[in-house]
Amino acid sequence: MATSQLSRHLRALIARHTLFLYARDSFRLFTNLYLFETSDGDLQLVAIFNILFLVFHTAAFPLCAGPVKKGRGTGNLVSALLGLAATMTTVLLLGEETAQWYVPLGIVFGFFNGQYWIVAHAESLDATDESNRATFFSYRQSLRLATAVLMPAIAWTIFATTSNDALAYQMIFALAIAAILSALFFAKVTMKTSETFLLRQTWQTLRKTPGFLALGGYSTISTAVVRGAIVTPLLPFLLVDLLEGTTQFTMVETITQCSVILISVTFARYQKNADRIVSMGYVALFLIATGLFMLFFEASLFTYGLYLVLNITGASAMAISWSTISYNFVSHTPTIAQQDVEYIVIREFFGLSGYTATFVFLYFFDSLTLEALRPLLFTLLLGLVVSGLLYKRLVKAFAI
Repeated sequence: MATSQLSRHLRALIARHTLFLYARDSFRLFTNLYLFETSDGDLQLVAIFNILFLVFHTAAFPLCAGPVKKGRGTGNLVSALLGLAATMTTVLLLGEETAQWYVPLGIVFGFFNGQYWIVAHAESLDATDESNRATFFSYRQSLRLATAVLMPAIAWTIFATTSNDALAYQMIFALAIAAILSALFFAKVTMKTSETFLLRQTWQTLRKTPGFLALGGYSTISTAVVRGAIVTPLLPFLLVDLLEGTTQFTMVETITQCSVILISVTFARYQKNADRIVSMGYVALFLIATGLFMLFFEASLFTYGLYLVLNITGASAMAISWSTISYNFVSHTPTIAQQDVEYIVIREFFGLSGYTATFVFLYFFDSLTLEALRPLLFTLLLGLVVSGLLYKRLVKAFAI
């Protein structure tokens, strides 16, 4: 299925999400770096900022899910995008005083990020079905990789041509603001509505459903490994320190991410890509584990580059397979067919619990060295083994 065969609505969803991800990922990565540099390397401050971000991201799901399901999706989406733009503008204006405001910034950034995601998840689930879902997520992931290449490339250019690092950060934040405001051009939300929001009843049904707890456990562990503190911000911090500069860091990010951008595009070309969903999940786990295993023994420019290639490739495969399987869970479970938004909220609790736990771990770091990272890397490797077992059980339960 080519992109031209995706409906105009789905292509608009992909365009909006791409703009959002460029803005959000750029802002989050460089805000973490900015906080670290302006606070004299205070890892506890960075950890608290990210914990608050994740806690309030998660809190936004149940708070906003009801209104979204009842037909106020567009209002919530516009509120989220404008709120994120305001947060980014605040950081731009605060400059080097940003570190003094990390608590309220983490709270508002997390809430508006969560408000965006509940709308995005609910609309994507409603707009796709098993015939086009894998292709939709493949192309969406392809463009996410494109933004992942574009973001450090632009930042590298800015840092390389600007002698003032503070000004470079402000320029990066300004571009993020422009991208998030551009997403407003695709802010109309179209999805079915319902006047009922039954979160507790849906949980009671889900916990008795075969395969759901395996799905939740897999979400918890895989999210911690692929998106946790080891990816942002620990390894970027370590690499900036290793390279002695943000300019070289953004150059390395650009080169390594360019090497994997075709993975999702290649997968998306196949009309029968759903047949490859299960195997992609296993390949993803193997690639990510290999990258972590190398880092466990040596943190160098070479091993970081290899880890980044393996992690992005594995994360791309995992994102496509996980999104498709977890969304298909609704159509495979008739008892929650009318509680799809509630399901998304509950699924998010599982994923964010593992994600947040990695930043709690970061809070107790007292130095930025490989020795300090090894306990976390070892824990994540063990987690991947358990994740593989849960994935096998998940596939069996769904008879995929």
